[in-house]
Amino acid sequence: SDKTGVNYTYNKESSDTLAIDLTYIGSDKQSLDTVTLSAEPTAVTVDGVKDQTVTLKPEAKDTDGDTYPTTTVEYDFNDGGTGATVSGNTITIPAKAEEGTIKVAAKLAGKPSNEVAIQVTRQASVASAVVVSGAESIAVPTSGSVEEKYTATVTDQYGSAMAGEKGVWSIEP
Repeated sequence: SDKTGVNYTYNKESSDTLAIDLTYIGSDKQSLDTVTLSAEPTAVTVDGVKDQTVTLKPEAKDTDGDTYPTTTVEYDFNDGGTGATVSGNTITIPAKAEEGTIKVAAKLAGKPSNEVAIQVTRQASVASAVVVSGAESIAVPTSGSVEEKYTATVTDQYGSAMAGEKGVWSIEP
């Protein structure tokens, strides 16, 4: 595009010099053309112990095909029931997240990007704790008997009860 506007003044009687002022009327920035979003990784497996992260990578091009700054990008974010959060260009997925699909799209200067899906799965459950409920102490009379009910619940690394797990009980004086 033509970026010159010409204003000149010539006074033959006072000088043999022609003074020219060039003025550009317009903008140095081209208009935003496209916004694209990618994420790394797009599949995450949580283990119940350590949070996982996904890096969002927004890219924008202007009408000349040149890189357009993405410092003011915003995100439309749906955690898919995983409890994930987004801050800056990072999605944090909790260690004990439920399985689901996170969906996110970038928006820059009102222009939306493509939508990216991040699949969250859980590592297979393993027993990690046993919670026993019942009285903390029992007074046993010198004659007769006492009954007390105790329940043991086996939980996995996500804090969920694991049905069908068996344990061995023992009583020590």
